[in-house]
Amino acid sequence: MAGKKNPLEFRQPYYNIIKNLLNNIDICSRRWFETGDAGYRVAMKRYIKEVEELKTFIKKEEKQREMI
Repeated sequence: MAGKKNPLEFRQPYYNIIKNLLNNIDICSRRWFETGDAGYRVAMKRYIKEVEELKTFIKKEEKQREMI
């Protein structure tokens, strides 16, 4: 299919960023459980918010690109 774009092309540059954020969430969750330090909970929530915002941005951009 010559000329057809990969539908996930826009997401590709963000893949490693999201993967890293999810890893950070796992680390914070584990450390919060192990130590009880609330700072890890705060950091975990911040990372979760970043992932949500980034995914929302990606979905909006993809939707706008579909319309073009």
